[in-house]
Amino acid sequence: MNKIGYLLFCLALIILSCNSKGPNISGKTIKSISKISPGLPSMYSQLFMFVSLGNDEIGCTDLNILNEVYSKYYLNRYKDFEMFLSDVLNQKRNLSHQELGNRNVSYFTLNKAISEKYRDHSVVGLINEYCIKKSETAWSIKTAYKGKSYLYSVLYFLFINNYSIVINDHIGEYSIVKNS
Repeated sequence: MNKIGYLLFCLALIILSCNSKGPNISGKTIKSISKISPGLPSMYSQLFMFVSLGNDEIGCTDLNILNEVYSKYYLNRYKDFEMFLSDVLNQKRNLSHQELGNRNVSYFTLNKAISEKYRDHSVVGLINEYCIKKSETAWSIKTAYKGKSYLYSVLYFLFINNYSIVINDHIGEYSIVKNS
């Protein structure tokens, strides 16, 4: 392969890797949320966490449940909770229904229409269509959707692009913040 062909090949690989639409939870975010004191709930326990169960099934859970799963099933397989979170939140490891047990987990499959919008327009397109801007780095999500799969699919794509999601139960509003 000549030098120009090789450079074009490398450039194509770089462009393809930059356009990847898989999970992108930053190491900084994972490091900050992984700090849990034994026996105490995490201060981040209200954040939505999305995990893959394989076969296109997603689970929406919280940090305390993930810590319980880590402690029960993965304590000896990972150096620490932070490494476990990195693999699970970035979908390098699927969890199972058995591991998540009878805990408070919402299961769903990705809505095809939302997946197509994300594929065609990226997370910015979803934000523009489904969110209301509150500040430069914060939004609320419009809550009038056609079902759980529709809403959770939007939230999922925001999450895998390094946005934090929490619901304010008092006013029924989903708050979205871009993590740095």
